[in-house]
Order: sequence, then structure tokens, then C-alpha cells
Amino acid sequence: MPRFSKPDTRVHDALRRIGPLPVLGGTVARIRTLADDPNGSTSDLVAVIESDEAFAANLLRYANSAANARPIRARTIRQAVTLLGRRAVVRVALEAATYRFLERFPGGAHLSRGQLHVHAVTVAAYAYTTAELRGAHTDTAHLAGLLHDVGKLVLPAV
Repeated sequence: MPRFSKPDTRVHDALRRIGPLPVLGGTVARIRTLADDPNGSTSDLVAVIESDEAFAANLLRYANSAANARPIRARTIRQAVTLLGRRAVVRVALEAATYRFLERFPGGAHLSRGQLHVHAVTVAAYAYTTAELRGAHTDTAHLAGLLHDVGKLVLPAV
């Protein structure tokens, strides 16, 4: 069995300088809660999404993108939620939150953070599909894919 060593003090010092990692924002947390609630209504989910104008605009853009190639265009948030489904809305919300987290992360290299986000979303999609094919928990796989390279952000600070 492999033996794992504790991170050295440089990692702890870097994490202290960076500060606490953010928790999921209010919109994302409420979307996850409502999507997971079997008694949660689509109207409640739509209301939460509409309260975050930036996310609402991005969700409509995503619902109507070539990636979703549907013959029907979503003109409202309710239509986007219906076309995409609750689980997909949660994934899009997590991806948006991850992007905002990477943009706010201390230090330079905004371009590499953008590339890191594209890579993270791609890995998350593959992780989701793999979990789906294997009967594993897809949401966990998706989130793990999004966050799998967060350590790369700490390395420059070490």
C-alpha cells in the first residue's frame, strides 16, 4: 500500500497566503438544492435562476448553443430548464461558479486560468459520461472533473 506524506510547510504557507477557498455561491447552492428536491417545482428553480441575471443569460445562451443542437429554441428560462433538464442546469451552474472562482483566484495568468477552465469543463464532461456509462454517481464525477486541477493554482504560490 502506498504511503502518502504530509504536504510540506511551503504548501501550508501558500494556502494561508491565498486565503480560504470560496464555497458555492447562493445561486448555485439554491439551484442544487431545488434540483435535488423531488418536491421542488420548476417555478421555484426558474425564480432562482432569473434572480441572477448573468447566470440566466448564460443559461439561455447555452440552451440555444450548437452544443445542444435542438430544433426548438429556448426563449425563456422556463423553456431552457425544460429543454436541458434539472441535472444539466446544475452542471452549468457549477461550471459557471468554477469559472468565477478561477477568475478571482489570487495571482496573475488570466489566460492560463481561461485555458484551465476549458480543460476542467472538458474533463468534467468526460467524467460525467464515464460515470453514466458505469452506473456511478454522475454529479460527483462532474464536480471532480471540474476541480481536478485546482492544485495547479497553488503551485505558483509555493
